[in-house]
This record gives sequence, C-alpha cells and structure tokens, in this order.
Amino acid sequence: MQSLSAIVFTDLVGYTSLTQLDESRTLESLETHNRQIRGFIRKFHAREVKTIGDSFLIEFDDVLEACRCSIQILESFHESNLLVPDPWKIKLRIGIHFGSVVHRETDVFGDTVNVASRIQPLADPEGICISAEVFDRIRNRLGLPIVQLDYTKLKNVKDPVTIYKILLPWEKPVWNKRATSQLDKNRIAVLPFAKVSTDPETEFFADGITEELISSVSKITQLSVVSRTSVMQYKGQIKRLTEIGEELKVGSILEGSIRRAGSRVRTSVQLIDVAADRQIWSEVYDRTLEDVFSIQSQIAQHVATSLELKLRDRDRERIENLGTTNVEARSLYLRGRIYSLHVTEKSYVDAIKLFEQAIDKDPRYAQAYAAIADCYAGLGAWEIFPASEVLPKARTYALRALEIDDSIAEAHAALATVLNLQDWKFVEAEQEFERAIELNPSLSYVHTLFSLFLGQFGRSDEAIREAKRAIDLDPLSAETFTIAGVVHLYNGHVEEAKAFLLNAIYLDPNSAFAFDALGCCYVRTGDFDLGISKIKEAINLAGGEKGVPLHLNDLVYAYSKAGRKDEAEKILSKLLSTWEGGKASPIVIAGAYANTGDNDKAFEWLFRAIEGRSGYLFSIAVDFAFENLWRDPRWRVVLGKIGFDRAISDHSRA
Repeated sequence: MQSLSAIVFTDLVGYTSLTQLDESRTLESLETHNRQIRGFIRKFHAREVKTIGDSFLIEFDDVLEACRCSIQILESFHESNLLVPDPWKIKLRIGIHFGSVVHRETDVFGDTVNVASRIQPLADPEGICISAEVFDRIRNRLGLPIVQLDYTKLKNVKDPVTIYKILLPWEKPVWNKRATSQLDKNRIAVLPFAKVSTDPETEFFADGITEELISSVSKITQLSVVSRTSVMQYKGQIKRLTEIGEELKVGSILEGSIRRAGSRVRTSVQLIDVAADRQIWSEVYDRTLEDVFSIQSQIAQHVATSLELKLRDRDRERIENLGTTNVEARSLYLRGRIYSLHVTEKSYVDAIKLFEQAIDKDPRYAQAYAAIADCYAGLGAWEIFPASEVLPKARTYALRALEIDDSIAEAHAALATVLNLQDWKFVEAEQEFERAIELNPSLSYVHTLFSLFLGQFGRSDEAIREAKRAIDLDPLSAETFTIAGVVHLYNGHVEEAKAFLLNAIYLDPNSAFAFDALGCCYVRTGDFDLGISKIKEAINLAGGEKGVPLHLNDLVYAYSKAGRKDEAEKILSKLLSTWEGGKASPIVIAGAYANTGDNDKAFEWLFRAIEGRSGYLFSIAVDFAFENLWRDPRWRVVLGKIGFDRAISDHSRA
C-alpha cells in the first residue's frame, strides 16, 4: 500500500564513542533518549516505524506536524542538556523528507525513506535538515527561520536534492554565500574598540569610546545601529569582520583601537564595507585625555559622509551636542551606563549613585538625568521597589532632562513609562514612546518597552512587530529575546514564545526572567513538572525566595494549574510574609490569591494595588495569572479604575 507521508530520521550523536567511555551510563542515556522520543511520538499521533540502534524512523501524515514534533524533541533535550555535563548531553541530528512511501507489514520503503536517511547526517548536532519538498509545505508556517544550504547531491540518490536547515533558537544564523551581498550598508555595528596598552584604565576608555560612538552614530536617523549588548559579545574575539557582519546582518562595521600614553590618547578607527570586505575610510586621532571623547562627533560625521548620507540639520546638531565637556562627569556617566545594563536592584542603585555624581560635576548634564529616570522607571516597572516610591522620581529626572535638552530619546522613553504605569495616561504615553523612537530609532530597549506597552492592550500584531524590531537591533541580547517571548506568550503564541525564550537562555544561562517565562510556557501547554522546575530555577537565579516576588507569583500559578493546591498555599503564605517585610507588591499578592481561587481576596488586593498605583498593573489584562477573575463582574470595575476599559481590546477584557 502506498501513501504520501513525512518521514523523520533521528540519530544520536556520538553514541559509539560514549559506549566505549562508559557502557552502563550510555545505556541509561539511550533509555532516556528512547523514552522521551516515544513520548513525543504519542503526543503528535505519529507512527514509530522502527528503531535502528540509537536511531528512530518515524512516519507522519502531516509535514508541519513532523517538523513541530522534531523541534519539540530537540527543545526538550536541549533543556535537559543545560543541566548535564559533557559528554553526556543527548544531542540528535534529524532529517525530514516528504513523498510517496510503500507500506509492507510494519515497515515502510521507497525513495522518500532513503532521502530522509541521507538528509539526517547533514544536520548539525541538535539540528534539523529538511528537503525542498518539506520546505515548500511549511514555509512561513513554522515561526522559525529556514535557510538554504549548499548541499545538493546525496549519496545513492540519483537526482540533486535542495536541502534546508531549520534555524533553532539556540543556533547562530547560518548564511549561504549569497547572503553577504544582500547586506544593507546603512545597517552598521560599532565593534568594541581594542586597547593597545597594559594600563587597566585604557580598557575603560576603549569601552567608553565604543559606548559614545554607538550613541553618536545612532543619531543619524538614516542608519540602523546594532545595540551595545550585541556588539560587546565580540570584545576580545578574533574573528573575520565579514563573519561578524554576517552574524549581525550588518553591511558596515566601524572598529578601532585605543592607545594611551600618559595624558595622550591615540584612537585609530576604520569603516569596513562587509560585502566587499574592504576599508571605506580610516583615520587616526591624537588627543589629550581631556579631549578623548570629543572625537565622537567627527567620527559620526565621517561615517555619514563615507556612506554617502546627507546629514539632516537636526541630526548634525544632535551629533555635535556632546552633553557635557566635563571629562569627570562623562566618565562617571559611562561607568553608570555599564551598571544600568543589568536589571537588578543592586545594579540600578549603583548606577544611580554614579549618575548623581556625574550631575554633581555638571548640573546641566541632561543624559545623566535621563539615565537616572530610566533606572527608577525600571525599578518601578518590575516591582523591584514600590512603584509609588520610584516612579515619581523617574518623572522628576525625565522632565529635568527634557527641560535641558528635549532631543534625548531616553528621557522621552522614561517619561512614557511613568505616564503609562503611574498616571495611566495611555494616549500621552504612546506619544512619548513614538517621540523617543522618532528621535533614535536604533534604541532597542525603547522598542521592547513599547512592545510591552502595546501588548498590555492586546494589540498583539503591533507588539510583536516592536519586539522583533528590538531583536533586529540587538540580535545577541537575552533581554530582547525574553521580552519577545513574554509578548508572544501573553498574546497566545506559546510555541513561538518558547522559541524566543530558549534563545534568551542560550544567550544568558543566568536569565531569571527568561527561565520564569519559559516555565509559564510549559505550564500553559500542560507540562506542569517541567514548568515548575523552570520557575524554580528562575527563583534560584534571582536570589531565592527572598528575591523577585513576581517569580513566586508564577510558582503559585504553576502549582495551582498542576492541582498542587497545598504547595500553592505555602508559596502564598511566603508572599504574604514578604509583603509584611515591605518587599512584595499588592499586585503580586492579588495574582497569587487569584490563582488559588480566592477571588474575594484577589480583588481586595487588586484595589490595594490600584490605590498604591503598583507598577505591574499594566499587565493584568493579558497576564493569565488573573484569568480566573476576567469573567467576574468586579473585573470591569478594576479596568475602569485604571482606564483600561477605554483602551483595551475586547478579547483581553473577557
């Protein structure tokens, strides 16, 4: 009997060598491998045709389901491997082909089976390769990038076969030979400047120059500039610029070095055309220590000229505005910026101290005021500090920054956060976010904030667009992938959310927020044990049960969904004690009560949260921690008090 089927071949990488290393442990790994794969075969209603040693041959009626099952198999093992030492990580190669097969008794035969078996070895460990027949049926339906490989001739296969690779979340982009020529010259990366000195202070100046140049070049509105988080991944690395350009998808790279000798600093800089692999422009600047940061505007203007861009008067003015001429103030500001990149209580507090010292040196240093506003906004938005305490401070500093210089995008973004979380003036908040993006379209974190803002109203298409724009600007940042995952999760795209969050964890294995959101994804799909384990990992990474209360709230949600009511109640008790200690927000307590089924208490605490204007109120209409309340008549009262009833989409109001 013949049929059209998708054939999946899996193979366990390095099985033979592991057997020689420790046969008993290898057999245990094989049993785990077989058990997990068979679990997914049952889940997707596929047919296990046979096993051949450490390999599986699986048949599917539907091509898309074959790909989704394969992805989930690899995701499952990838997650398990995070806690397993080498060489005992279970890594699979998977090949998939679609076509006609012949059934005989319990086996299948034909060219489709043969091609699938030949495609499988082309996959990387923890990777999937597919044929053109598969690609044609799943393109734009999978939610993951698919790239064409160079392989065309398979062993014992007569006709050439076009092979594609499904790019999984933890894998770096794969580029074919045609990709480089398609890169946009107006998309640029400023690589970390190298220090040509043993003086440790030179490294600070090198990082400072990098930071300032990213800021200056970002003010050229015709350019798309990769964010600092991504480019700093290349600090100290020896890699071809063309390879870096392809990984970051940039057509131009600005790089250089710093040499310090006493009070003199030599800065060498060059602009590279990635596609042509040639130098467009280079310059050497000799300056005193006091003038080292003044070269940034000259370099930015040289970049514009070299790329044949006509600078707008507004851009030129912003580039030439250095913010401060006080070297000490600028140095303190740059040190603070490094601290503020980490979303923790200590990093924010330490950064604020440095920014305040910068203002002491120059009371009209607008960027320092904006940076303090940004820190206080972050402390309030994530309930690290009570929003009622820190968001008014964010407003004060943002307004002071804009009073001095209205063109600072970061200050507009901080003010937008306050208008959203504290004032509930959503129209004005959106206008401030749009103004920030207009002033500096390359600020990835503003796109993530705007994405969360749009998502809170159920405007999922717009929210996802902004989240993906942030990733485009900051493709190696765990934070941008985490926010994209959260936005997809809250808007019902759970599988896509998992892909973004797995990528975030690959980029930063210590990202508590990514582990927490990933745990919620598994809970949403009914994999309660795995979800609970991920949320517990987030709690550990955040400093234990006295860390971030939002993670404890999600653990209550997970336990409740799993039917483990006693454990949920215990965590609720811990949250209440945290509240008494002045740490937890009432919104967190409200969510915990909602999950344990005590709606009366949940609403009592929600109204407390409204009275205190808790920062996390912005998420309640899409955060499923509150889904038990959405059909209660009191829910509309809650939304009305916040003003959501005039702005939110119908599906979120339930």
